[in-house]
Amino acid sequence: MKIEISSVIDAPADKVWETVRSFENPERFVPIVTSSSITRTGDSAQRTCTVQLGNQEGRIVEQLERVDDENKVLEFSVAEAPPPFAGLHNRYEITSLSDGKTKVNISTNLANSTPEVAKTIEGIFQMSAEGLKKLHEEEVNA
Repeated sequence: MKIEISSVIDAPADKVWETVRSFENPERFVPIVTSSSITRTGDSAQRTCTVQLGNQEGRIVEQLERVDDENKVLEFSVAEAPPPFAGLHNRYEITSLSDGKTKVNISTNLANSTPEVAKTIEGIFQMSAEGLKKLHEEEVNA
């Protein structure tokens, strides 16, 4: 089952891509991430995120899989996490639109998923897209 969300941000694609591509500080735009650290850098970057879901705190380790600067695509896998997040392969795609706007597309594929799990992951993706929107639109309007 593919889960995919899209959002339009009133900011230049290069700025949004810079944030996503850095693979650092996702807590700037992903509300459930309370802190993060990079343990390896470059093409094999790995980040560890502390997340808060309701009253549960957890740790997620993500492995950078692909960075395509030309097409503004970043992919990473979830190496360690509580269910249902372990094993996900997430993809961020940033597309330049007219009038200096940007389309953000976030997706993953879930195997053997329940509707509840799919809804949870879709909600997290939506929060991430809204966080990117808020971060970059505040910068543009500041």
